[in-house]
Amino acid sequence: MQRREAVKIITTVFGASLALPESVFARMSEAEAAGIKPKFFTGKERKMVAAFAECLIPETDTPGAISVGAPRWMEVLIQDCYTAEDQGKIRTGLAKLEADSKAQHGGSFAKLSPAKQAEILSALEKAERNGPGGYGWVRMMKDLCKTCYANTEKGATTTFNWLLAPGRWSGEEAYKMGDRVFI
Repeated sequence: MQRREAVKIITTVFGASLALPESVFARMSEAEAAGIKPKFFTGKERKMVAAFAECLIPETDTPGAISVGAPRWMEVLIQDCYTAEDQGKIRTGLAKLEADSKAQHGGSFAKLSPAKQAEILSALEKAERNGPGGYGWVRMMKDLCKTCYANTEKGATTTFNWLLAPGRWSGEEAYKMGDRVFI
């Protein structure tokens, strides 16, 4: 890598880190109040994405992906921030997911049990990992779901702890099994 390329990459990453919190992540709790209406997915795809997100982060003693609004923000970010190529991968992947669900279990992915959904997603992710590139649409969607979940007010405040340590990072905080994770 040449120095000029490195400077471009660093500038892009720094610029995105300045722009994104104000434009997208800082406004995650305002989705419905701001009237943001995602338009990327069809109704069927939207149900599949919601089922995908809930399969990844189910409702337990903490809120699940659906109850914090992660699928809505996933769609907003895909429609506004992803390249046309990545959008195409996601659409193609969702179509394959639906076809595999019908072929293996005789029903739509959104209507399958969480165990069957997890089985299908694990098989697809394993196939992607062993294929060329190793990073496909399933991993992309999982990363996006986790990001959207952790950046919603409800997800961050009920699932994670935030410990103020001004001016320093401390990795030595006490943690007991079952405690919420520190961020």
